[in-house]
Amino acid sequence: MNGSMPLRDDLLEAATRLRPALIEKRFGKPFAPEQVGSDSARIEETETGGYWVSVATIGEDRPDIEIWLDRYVDGKNPVYWAGFGATSRTKITKLVTDSGHVWTAPRGQGSL
Repeated sequence: MNGSMPLRDDLLEAATRLRPALIEKRFGKPFAPEQVGSDSARIEETETGGYWVSVATIGEDRPDIEIWLDRYVDGKNPVYWAGFGATSRTKITKLVTDSGHVWTAPRGQGSL
């Protein structure tokens, strides 16, 4: 993180830099650079002192891939984190059901 760059701008730069890696790994369908920050992938302010943005979609009936930069962890320092975001439980359930083997814990480690 650039200490002098506002968090919103820092997140936008990170989202833009992440795109080539998502394409290379064929992980989801990244939003085009001009979409990040636009209505289709707008940067949203959090209630935890930062911002989040969707950077890719996995499919129409699946969640988006999001990155966050906020102060959720300790209330002071901004931290990046990534995850899946959806407006409905159905989209998350579909993702987990379709890729169940990915979520299986190693032997002896319990299960999710």
